[in-house]
Amino acid sequence: MSSSQGASPGPAALCALSVVCFTFFALLTGRVPHEAAPGLIAICFAGAVIQIIAAIMDLNHGDLVGGTTFFVFGGFFMLGTGINQTLHFVAAMTKTHFSPAMDGWFFLCLALILIVLTPSFATISSIFFLALLFADAAVLILSLVNLKMIGPAFAPLAGWLILGIGLIGIYLVFAQVFNTAMGKMIFPLGSPLIKKHVPQQGGLKADI
Repeated sequence: MSSSQGASPGPAALCALSVVCFTFFALLTGRVPHEAAPGLIAICFAGAVIQIIAAIMDLNHGDLVGGTTFFVFGGFFMLGTGINQTLHFVAAMTKTHFSPAMDGWFFLCLALILIVLTPSFATISSIFFLALLFADAAVLILSLVNLKMIGPAFAPLAGWLILGIGLIGIYLVFAQVFNTAMGKMIFPLGSPLIKKHVPQQGGLKADI
């Protein structure tokens, strides 16, 4: 990326993702009580701000894959979840009935969106591709739990998968920032699993 475009917002967006993933892991695996769920509100809102800014920057840099993905995570998983938790919290405080019936369909659609985004990351980084696979499985499990198609006993499995995403995110932050600071590749970011193609003169394509 040229200096005129500015630095990549990826590490900052991954920091936000990792923080949110760790808190969801703690909640889904029972390491914090359910009453601690409102604490997710501020965390999700903060993460949403970072990820949406990162999405805009990526799109301005011409990165459709990263920009779209950060918008999905920032807008729905963070901002949407933060608003959802706020509504649940207010309903509980005011003793107003608030049905969570929509949550399952919300997560199901997000799972399908992530699944269709995942193959694109195979052209970028095998490590990031693995994180997306974890996300696919975790969100699909949460959707099925909320739709009551599987039992709540599966929720901790989703929590462990989400923790895996957070740990991968922390590694990618470290590798990208340290490699940039050193001015050379020291810690791997994961080679692409699928080679991209670019058109040559005459309309032919070649691997890059």
